[in-house]
Amino acid sequence: MQYNKQISFNLVIITLITILIGLGFIYFIDSLKIKPAITPSFNERAQFKNIILAGKNLDIPLSWFSENTQKNTSISDKINLHFILPLGKNNRQIKIEASLQPLRKTISSANLLDSVYLHQFSNEQKKGVVGLIGKPLKGIEGFRGETVWYDPLSANPFVAKCMDKIPQGQKQQCIRTVAINKQIAITYVFDFEVLQNWKNFDNEANKWLNEIKGL
Repeated sequence: MQYNKQISFNLVIITLITILIGLGFIYFIDSLKIKPAITPSFNERAQFKNIILAGKNLDIPLSWFSENTQKNTSISDKINLHFILPLGKNNRQIKIEASLQPLRKTISSANLLDSVYLHQFSNEQKKGVVGLIGKPLKGIEGFRGETVWYDPLSANPFVAKCMDKIPQGQKQQCIRTVAINKQIAITYVFDFEVLQNWKNFDNEANKWLNEIKGL
């Protein structure tokens, strides 16, 4: 009798272990599904995903999505992508995060320069990026610890807002929003070192954007 109970107990334990292993495998597969997409390749455009944004049908290479979950949606109000551009130090290839979104829901950095940033500039001026002026923002209304870098000689200037103070171990990053057309804007997030190549930014980014069908 005791022997039969021991067998039953062992069978229960084995069954539970089998179930746990099965669940672990399922969770492992699910984690692969939501894992960020691999580094995108400009030349690898065999598979496209059709997705509607701001009323426009866009065909985007699957490897360009920075979130695999978006590959399963057909309509979105924000599409997160990533590109690899030769904009790092000494033209090193560097990853650029980007988000496509309706233009009506955002404001381009060039427009923010006149409407918001100019009114928040401190008296200080920073140097370090050839061709750009760096103006720290006053520490009020959520602008503390940020500097706006802009081209003062252009009617449609390059403008980027960058962090000054960053957590230890993290890179200093910048953000820039550009209107692509009358319906869609793109917001870029990139490392500060990219500013050294700011004159080539749009040309390199547009090479990728031009490959998005319907944009």
